Amino acid sequence: MFTIIPFTAHAADRVWYYWRDWYSVEQSVYYWKEYADAQLLQAMDDGIDDLNSGWYYSQGSKTFDDRVTIHGTVNIILTDASYVKFDDGINVSTNTTLNIYGQDPDNLGWLEAVAESWDAAIGSDDETGSCGNINIYGGGVKADSTESAYGDNAGIGGGNECSGGNVKIYGGHVKAYGGSDGAGIGGGDEGNGGNVTIYAGKVEAYGGYLAAGIGGGDKDGNKGGEGGTCIIYGGEVTAKGGEDGAGIGGGEGGSGGTVKIYGGTVNATGGKNGAGIGGGWGADARSSTITINGGTIIAKGGENGAGIGSGAYSAKCGDIYISRNAGVTVKKGEDAPNYIGAGNYGTCGAVTIEDGANIVYN
Repeated sequence: MFTIIPFTAHAADRVWYYWRDWYSVEQSVYYWKEYADAQLLQAMDDGIDDLNSGWYYSQGSKTFDDRVTIHGTVNIILTDASYVKFDDGINVSTNTTLNIYGQDPDNLGWLEAVAESWDAAIGSDDETGSCGNINIYGGGVKADSTESAYGDNAGIGGGNECSGGNVKIYGGHVKAYGGSDGAGIGGGDEGNGGNVTIYAGKVEAYGGYLAAGIGGGDKDGNKGGEGGTCIIYGGEVTAKGGEDGAGIGGGEGGSGGTVKIYGGTVNATGGKNGAGIGGGWGADARSSTITINGGTIIAKGGENGAGIGSGAYSAKCGDIYISRNAGVTVKKGEDAPNYIGAGNYGTCGAVTIEDGANIVYN
């Protein structure tokens, strides 16, 4: 005799959210109200392991006990003042996509994800390759890998030995905390930064020990640590590197990658031996470039690190360009020879500062 247990799908409800997109002609994010038929997360079992392609929404409060794996493209709407927690994080692997939307920006719903092992809080699992695609259009998102027992993971991006994948932020409030060798947003231990694009919103990214705030994790041998690509068009961005990591750029031993800033307010602080924007300690950054075309930037190097440029001790930085359209306040670290350029015992490529550029040397 067989007993058949029927599967009952949760009914979908009509839920509104704000869709945001980048309008390149106006150089700004525009948004409008959309609707989706979505399933209520709070109605699901606490022990689910998977979210399949489709639409979901959070209303009220809920905690999921296990790590939840994204399949296909998953869309989550955070309704006003809601709260959903993933107690062992969210797995977003290569070729999958997680989209997060919000409603009223003055009454945010929050999604919190916590990492307990080598996996990213939101991103790839341990040693599984690059993270997939993570797009944040609104709501509040907190990704915390500091509670991990092993600490080789990013807050958002790569798990241990994994790169950061593709992360785009169009709005909302994002807080990301890397484990001991992982970036706040970007690569895990031995992982590169991947591609991070910030169009708008409030973003706070804190690298763990030996990692960048936004960019690379710790480099081990010839693996990882490179900053990847970080492009900032707007928003309010705070990025702080751990010891030997840049605020935005490379982790310990890693190059700054490619950093381009076109607008917004950016406050980037390097850890000891790291640049505010650029490379980490001992970085081989000959192919990295830093371009600042606009915005208001505060860049502070850690001890021995340049404000913008390379970290310390055999660190190498690529070319740096600063436009007259940007407002830059730069502070070099203690014992660093340059505000913009090479850190202590480091080297740098060509530094071009356009005539009339507004730079304050602090």
